[in-house]
Parts: sequence; C-alpha cells; structure tokens
Amino acid sequence: MSRSKKFLSLVLTVIMAVTMMVVAPATASAAENVRINEVYPEIGQKIIYNLYVQTDSVVSVMEGRLNYDTSVLSLDNKLSYDTQNSFVDTTTAVEDMTRVDFKGTKSTYDCKSARMTVLTAVFTVKAASAKYTASTNDDAVSACFTSLTSTSGQDLMKSENTNITTRTVIGATRVTMAKSSVVLDRGAGDAETVKVKAVGPVNDDTNSTYLCTYKSSNTRICKVTSTKSTGVKITAVGPGTAYVTCTTDGGLGSTRIKVTVKQPVKKVTLNKSKVTLKKKGRSVNLKATAAPGNASNKKLRIVSTNKKVAKVSASTVNSGKTFKVTAKKRGVSYITATATDGSKKSAKCKVTVKK
Repeated sequence: MSRSKKFLSLVLTVIMAVTMMVVAPATASAAENVRINEVYPEIGQKIIYNLYVQTDSVVSVMEGRLNYDTSVLSLDNKLSYDTQNSFVDTTTAVEDMTRVDFKGTKSTYDCKSARMTVLTAVFTVKAASAKYTASTNDDAVSACFTSLTSTSGQDLMKSENTNITTRTVIGATRVTMAKSSVVLDRGAGDAETVKVKAVGPVNDDTNSTYLCTYKSSNTRICKVTSTKSTGVKITAVGPGTAYVTCTTDGGLGSTRIKVTVKQPVKKVTLNKSKVTLKKKGRSVNLKATAAPGNASNKKLRIVSTNKKVAKVSASTVNSGKTFKVTAKKRGVSYITATATDGSKKSAKCKVTVKK
C-alpha cells in the first residue's frame, strides 16, 4: 500500500471513531426522554397538564376523569381546580394506571363568557417507557368530561358549541421580570407593561413561551392584565404601594414586582392673584396650596421673575405654608408657585412696587 493510501485510510479511521463518539451520547440521551402528549420531557422534569372547557351556556353539572400512568409519572400534589374546594375527587388504581374521578360541588360554572381552566395537574417524570415514544400513539396522561349539563338541562357534551381542550407543557421552574419595581407617577389610569420570561428547566430555556398568572396585592392601588404570556400590564388605580406577583403555570416558580402609584398635583393656587406694595421694604405674605390633599409630592417651587423688584423668602415651600415677598425697587414682578412632582401645575401672583 502506498504512503498516500495509508494516510487516507488513517484519516477515515479517525473520522469514523469521532463520529461514533459524537453519536453515542446523543442516543443515550434520547433514551431518557419520554413522550407525554407530544411533549418530550426528561426524567426528573415537571410537566403541567391542563383541562379546559368553554360552552355557550352556564353549566350546573360538571363531572370528569383523569388517567395517568404511574410507572412513568408521579403526581406532585392534589389536583387543583378552577376554584378551591369546588370539586371532590376519588382515586382508583388499576395496574400501572391511576384514575381520578372528579365532580363539581358548586351550583353553577360560568364557562360561557370565557374558557375555564377546570383542572391543573403537575407531574414529575420518573421513568422512560417504550410505550410512550415518538412512534407510539399512547398518552401517559389524559382527561375527559363524563357529564356537562346546562342550568336548563341541556346535555352540553352533544353541543357543537362546547369546546374541550387540553394542554401539556414542560413546567417552567422559575420566572423573571424585566424590572424589580415600577413607579406610576401620573395617577389613576397611568400604566406600564413589564416584560416577563418564564424560564424552562432545559438549559435556561428563555426562548420558550410559558403561561403565567398575575395578581395584585391591592387592587385599590393597581390592577393587572396579562399580555399573551409575554408580559403584564400594570395600571394605576389609586396612590400607594402594592406588589404584583407573577406565577408560572402549575405554581412551580414565582416572583414579584413593587408598584408605587403616585397621586400627581392637579392644581396649584396662591391666596392672592395680585399685590401692590407702596415702596421698597414693604412686604406681604402669600400662601401656596397644592391640590388634591393626597398628592404624593406637595412641595412647591417659589420663583420671582424679577428679583430686583420683588424678593421671596423661600425657594420651596410645602403646600399650605406661607412665604414672604419683599419689595426691592419700583417695577413689576410675577411670583410663581410650581409643583415639583413633574405635573407642571403652577399659579402666579402679580406684584407691583410703586416706588
């Protein structure tokens, strides 16, 4: 064999060895995944399974069933429903499968105006199985309704307007918000949208979109609106401090943001609109007031437009306090009181010095 052929043979041998080294770990890793309703979590990861319903009627009877394979999944905790204590359930084990039958105990369920999340189940993947792979059709978890009856007695399971859906995702274990605090300084109606990222369990999967829920600690201070899972719109209601909590689907991760709502000054007044001082040295007291009384910042900046004509005793005063204006020489000056909170509200008094 020539030297060049020996070299080529050696190169091919090295390439084949490297290829085997690269492929082998990938094959081993794939064996650790399990198909759960077209989602492929790894062993040890969490999955969130939701059952939803929407109809064209108010429901009076709601019953259903959840099945999951205990050889693959373990239920993290008791099932959570749309409203606490509104359902009762019974659990039955059949070989590797666990069956949970649930029944609503409230009088009515309004899934006419919006889609209702009936139940949420959080599972941990504890094993892989050849039964649940990309090439099989079996599901390790499933849910269905056995009875949906309207308040008028209609069987909603047969209605074409009844929409029953499920959702399975790998659970996001933590969540981040673009800011740790927000200040809404224009009062009621002022709003800001804060971006949110729910972080998945695989390599900090920040590019995935996960559902989050938001709650204001005090709805008299601020209210919240979800923006398609990518952020939260925080709207001011009244002055004060509150916290908005963001929780990932299934409650696996949460964080909160501090919200400060300020009440801006809406009006500034002076107790006199014009004053005449007969000569140099004479003075007058003016009172400056900011409204409303619950304004977050009621400090006012006092300025004389012509200090050679009239001088003020203070550059800033609190609302309701007086300050002195002293005549310096003949002429006209305007005394202005302006809110320092950024609202730009102000009032002025014309001061005329005769001589």
